[in-house]
Amino acid sequence: MHSLVRPSDIEDLANLGKASHSCSYYASREALAAAEVVVLPYNTLLSPQARQSVGLSIKNALIVIDEAHNIPETLRNISSCQLSLPVAEAALSQLLTYTRKYSGRLAGRNVFYLGQIRRILLAMIKYLKRPPPAASRSASEEP
Repeated sequence: MHSLVRPSDIEDLANLGKASHSCSYYASREALAAAEVVVLPYNTLLSPQARQSVGLSIKNALIVIDEAHNIPETLRNISSCQLSLPVAEAALSQLLTYTRKYSGRLAGRNVFYLGQIRRILLAMIKYLKRPPPAASRSASEEP
């Protein structure tokens, strides 16, 4: 509860954790429910899953946002992801291994669903392997 007595920054909490031989991360999560002021990054505030994972409720809360012009970019980042070719290829490899190993034990509809996932992964891999569009080539590549 020391972290509730006075405002603390992350370094203060880390030092307190070391001095008391306890985990400052979990202590700060426990203290969150009783805190009157909480400072956190946009992605934690704006993502219901992130708030839930740290046990933060914003019901009846007054929220002050510093540098609110950064919110649109943060929302785009929360709602997006990147898929690389190596990750898609690894997923396909793992799916094929799983299908070979367990297809005899699975119901027909589950084998069908695995086939659908395989086709989606193949389409993603094909897309990721395509050459970049001509417009994105640098001027030095122009004839």
